[in-house]
Amino acid sequence: MKPTDVAGPVIARSEIDIAASQRDVWTVLADIEGWPTWNPALRHAVSEGDLEVSTRFRYATGLGTMSCILRQVDAPHWLAWSGRSLTIGHQQAWHIEPRDRGCHITADASTTGLTARVLKGRVIRRLQGELDAWTQLLKLEAETRSGAEADRGERSP
Repeated sequence: MKPTDVAGPVIARSEIDIAASQRDVWTVLADIEGWPTWNPALRHAVSEGDLEVSTRFRYATGLGTMSCILRQVDAPHWLAWSGRSLTIGHQQAWHIEPRDRGCHITADASTTGLTARVLKGRVIRRLQGELDAWTQLLKLEAETRSGAEADRGERSP
């Protein structure tokens, strides 16, 4: 699943440059159970296995719990999943592209279901806001960790 493969009546994209290595960003993003430590919108996240295709995981927000399955794991380049809650289906795909001074993130998300179709405008705004916040928080966490490693002389290539 590449970012352009997400489909549904509600689609959002967020892109950001991060001043941390691809590996540093991957380490933050791939730690599903660690997401709530840097993303306050998540109350908890639990993985049912290793980071590999078909592994199931759940995360909870103030709106409910999303039950997900990993669809693509290509370290440190791609991470994609799909999931469901009571009323919606959801997909996210993250691409981490190395750059001279860090990396570039492209994150795509889509939402399907009756709620997405009926309240499309509202759901688009909410999904875009959540995805933008998630990429900003990922940037902050990865750059903070990368800076801390550099301060200790442990910077990743």
